[in-house]
Amino acid sequence: MANHEMRDSAMDNKEFEELEENLWMGLSCFCTRCRNWLDLEHLEELCDKDTLAWAHAAAKIAYPLGWRVRHESLLCPECASKE
Repeated sequence: MANHEMRDSAMDNKEFEELEENLWMGLSCFCTRCRNWLDLEHLEELCDKDTLAWAHAAAKIAYPLGWRVRHESLLCPECASKE
């Protein structure tokens, strides 16, 4: 694996972990800038049982869609792309 690929992979992992932590702390996927939200209602039962497992499952859905944490704020794909 090339050095830049290793850096990109590490960056993606760090970004995923930040997203997961932010979701776990807020228990919602709500953009702090534009108030857009990602409907994760189908994970509600999991949230009631295990919030950490919910955050991981939510991050696995939100991350590929472009949701990111910037300056400790959760941002939707549109707002994240403006950063």
